[in-house]
Amino acid sequence: MKSIVFISVLVLFLCTGCASVFTSNTQEIIVNVKKNSKVYVDGNQKSIQDNKLTLERDGKVKRIEIRNDENMDEHYMVVQDVTNPWYVVSWVPFGYFYAIPPLIDLYSTGKAFNYRDSLLLSNSVPKIKEKEIYEKSIFLNKVEVILPKDSLVLIDFPRYKSFLYSLDKGVYKIEANKGVSLANTKYSNSLNKILLKNKYLDNSNRALGESYSKNISINSTIIKLCMNRFKYRRDYLFQLEVGIKWEVLDFYKKPISTDVIYVKSNHFTSKESTMSFLEFDNAVENVIERNFSKFIYLESTQEFLKNDTAQVESEKFSELQMISSFNKVKSLTNAVEACVTVKSADGHGSGFVISQDGYVITNYHVIANSIAGGELFLNNGEIIPYEVVRVSKIHDLALLKINKNNLVPFDFSDLEKPVISESIYCIGTPNAENLGQTISRGIVSGYRKFQDYELIQTDASVSPGNSGGPLVTKKGKVLGVVTSKLVGFGIEGLSFCIPITKAIEVFNLKFL
Repeated sequence: MKSIVFISVLVLFLCTGCASVFTSNTQEIIVNVKKNSKVYVDGNQKSIQDNKLTLERDGKVKRIEIRNDENMDEHYMVVQDVTNPWYVVSWVPFGYFYAIPPLIDLYSTGKAFNYRDSLLLSNSVPKIKEKEIYEKSIFLNKVEVILPKDSLVLIDFPRYKSFLYSLDKGVYKIEANKGVSLANTKYSNSLNKILLKNKYLDNSNRALGESYSKNISINSTIIKLCMNRFKYRRDYLFQLEVGIKWEVLDFYKKPISTDVIYVKSNHFTSKESTMSFLEFDNAVENVIERNFSKFIYLESTQEFLKNDTAQVESEKFSELQMISSFNKVKSLTNAVEACVTVKSADGHGSGFVISQDGYVITNYHVIANSIAGGELFLNNGEIIPYEVVRVSKIHDLALLKINKNNLVPFDFSDLEKPVISESIYCIGTPNAENLGQTISRGIVSGYRKFQDYELIQTDASVSPGNSGGPLVTKKGKVLGVVTSKLVGFGIEGLSFCIPITKAIEVFNLKFL
């Protein structure tokens, strides 16, 4: 009996490594987490006592998640990468000739290595705040991926510590053979989901919900993509680092700021043989969301999201008197003759004469890139320079002045609100600027609330070149300023006009 016990103990000793025998099944490590944070290991919540976290020694990758109310969740992949002294003893004195004990330490019990005594695990990226009711909405203008070959990199780290803390020593870099340039990628979908989730994108009233005071646009371009990778047994631990150039544009697509932000993703894992698209997509969405969080909290971004009270104040104009004329528009033919084609830096628009000494009304967006002045065509083909006298970004209006007298302006006496179903006409230059003005017929189909007034809705056919042109009656009486057209699935040519009474009020015009 004694011999059997002795033989059993001897076999157990010879077939078990020292690390497996003398090392406990768990290890305490020190982690620095904020108060009120919750820590999860492989999806199970763990208690933290004196910043100490207990992990099982089993040789497997541990996914540690840190969650709190203020910051975005952080995911770290933690492994046993510090050699256990007892594992060294397993090789002495017979290990080099009899390898079963150390192999048991390494592969069976997972105790050949320890975790690091302490880990600097932080979650410092704030959660994306939801849009406040007084803040502007954000629309995507252009989303691109432009990666020169030296900005598309794979970095293999030789040690876990190097991977964890992004240490450069001993890394192996692989740069792409050529660059990448893409548009309309899944990146656009990811950003739209983020905007919608946090209420920065409002699709409920896109027809009339957009305005200078309510919206900004952004261009977003990925300019760097780096994958940091570390191989642990049969798993790859990886992390993405992405650089994104954010360009903020006002409602009229004029750039107002540019920032480049570099952010790293959480840790993710993939199998040695392959990486699924799902794993990579999750990492991409994670790093984009973290980058957007940094962008939205920039002081400049926060300023642009606020309602522009300074712009409101700047649009409080003093009274401007318009010189009267005995000769005024009295017919559609006269109305066409009183219209102009406004050249701009990026195309053309329309406008119309409101005084005999050369004042012209058009849309602000027509001359947004020509604030210093430009040229316009009169109906007779004459080209005349104009200067910009007043603008209203909030109402998309501009008042121009040309050095020309004895013009035939529109008649602003006895202005009345058109009734629904009344026949109307839009005059403008819808196509090439040298083709002159054309007339399209329609009816007043309704009124739509917009900001603090109502837009006139019509079914008259208009094109971008009609912007700034007049909406008139069959007698040439001006009713409004053509400003936008809504097109899309299930929509058949709805056009909108700013009432002329609103334009007069905005610019504080006095007709003598």
